[in-house]
Amino acid sequence: MSGDPEFGALQVWPAIYAGTPGASVAHSDRTHSDADAAWQRWHEVQTEALFSVLEQPWYRVIEQARVETLASQHLPGMAQNLAFQLSSSSALSPAAHLYHCARSVLSGVAPSDGQWQVPDQTAGRWLGRLFDRGRQRQLQQLSALLPMRLSEARMQLADAQGFARGIKPLVEAYARAFASAQPLPSQPMVASATAGGRKNLSSRSVERQAEQQEASYRVFSKAWDEVLGVRELRALAQQPHAALSDEIQAQARRLAQQLRKRLQSLQQHRWRFDQTQGMLDARRLTSVVTSANTAIFRQPQQAPLTDASIALLLDQSGSMRGLPQQMTLLAVDLAVRALEAAGVSCEVLGYGTRYAGQDNPVFDAWRAAGRPVSPGRLNATRYLVYKSVRQPWRAGRGLLMRQAPLAGENIDGEALLWAARRLLKQPQRRKILLVFCDGAPHDEATITVNGPDYLRRHLHQSIAMIERGPIHLAAIGMGQGITHYYRNSLRLQGPEAIFSVLFEQLPQLLDGSNGERFA
Repeated sequence: MSGDPEFGALQVWPAIYAGTPGASVAHSDRTHSDADAAWQRWHEVQTEALFSVLEQPWYRVIEQARVETLASQHLPGMAQNLAFQLSSSSALSPAAHLYHCARSVLSGVAPSDGQWQVPDQTAGRWLGRLFDRGRQRQLQQLSALLPMRLSEARMQLADAQGFARGIKPLVEAYARAFASAQPLPSQPMVASATAGGRKNLSSRSVERQAEQQEASYRVFSKAWDEVLGVRELRALAQQPHAALSDEIQAQARRLAQQLRKRLQSLQQHRWRFDQTQGMLDARRLTSVVTSANTAIFRQPQQAPLTDASIALLLDQSGSMRGLPQQMTLLAVDLAVRALEAAGVSCEVLGYGTRYAGQDNPVFDAWRAAGRPVSPGRLNATRYLVYKSVRQPWRAGRGLLMRQAPLAGENIDGEALLWAARRLLKQPQRRKILLVFCDGAPHDEATITVNGPDYLRRHLHQSIAMIERGPIHLAAIGMGQGITHYYRNSLRLQGPEAIFSVLFEQLPQLLDGSNGERFA
């Protein structure tokens, strides 16, 4: 018996989780795995819908402290592995400082007065900011809010929804205070970087954090950015594009008809049987006599389409011009008609930039300011709303086919975050962001000054932020960049494939039948 692997596992399990000394488990591995296990056990995914895309990383820092506190209360062995010490605030990043304060308060031990001070993530990069009274006042207000909100949230430690609502003002304040900061790491990375607080961060670690902070994404000016709705788009409308061939249009409409039928099949009622209340199920009546069964009712389930919302985001820069664009627009038009007929909540959005080449007032403003180093984005974004959730498609479909020419650049990372923020406001449980693009962001002015990888790095960061939340992100399009950037993507072999690919994948995305990846 003693040689049985299962018996050996049973012997070592109490040693690990009862806190018995001598269990041979590597502490760093144990800490990371326990933090991950605590997250899986006590975190509720639906709470993330309360926060915007930019707020969610800050929420996860506090949520990590909550689930680790609960784990420590329930399992003494985990309490040892997840033990921490509150380090000096000057040696911590704002995220690590927030985590340590949350862990301390939720565990019932308040930090000393000096340890509440929120560190300035920009300090050390520009010495002038140390004398910025407005910035210091903002951090002082945040430091005062921190103990108050954490203490209130401690009263709802076991209630994930109540806890999330309680800390929402604090999360919003952090998102505002560090709006231009590098996107925070995901939950397991936060745990491993902050939970093992037995020793302070090394000077080299602090230097690496400073380097990451200096490389964070910035916008030089938003003064020329614009969002155009149907009313503004009418003023910019041009003559319709030359029609595609009759053969292509006929094929597209045949596929669209198949899409309609598939969406209608998803709308059919589904039932939960063997319920104790609801509509009487005649097939279960005999079981009342034979086995005294009382679960003889059925209840209708909500159709999956009514519990989903989808945003179609179109790259309308110069790289998407020509036949690929014409076919994409026709495919989107037919798809939205089918979605609207099926009662699916959807939006149709476009993105590009306002300027290209020499005529760029943002770039001119940067030069007039003395060409400061690392200015960030040096163009103006232009976002287009062809159809909002509440607008009928008939108001915008004609404008989509007659869109005015946009400037030839595309800043994908910001566009994704803009569309994701709109989608998060929708009440449906399943949220889908489907992007039509070539995957590669480009803006000549921005990359000339900030480096060739600036926009690409931000796109990777934006995708990672969205994928950590409740939105299912997917992309369809031409170009190698599709599969390089998007985990869930389909690269078209030719522009004509857009019809079959889109119409095949839409029902699966809406129903969630293909998991979290394209088929």
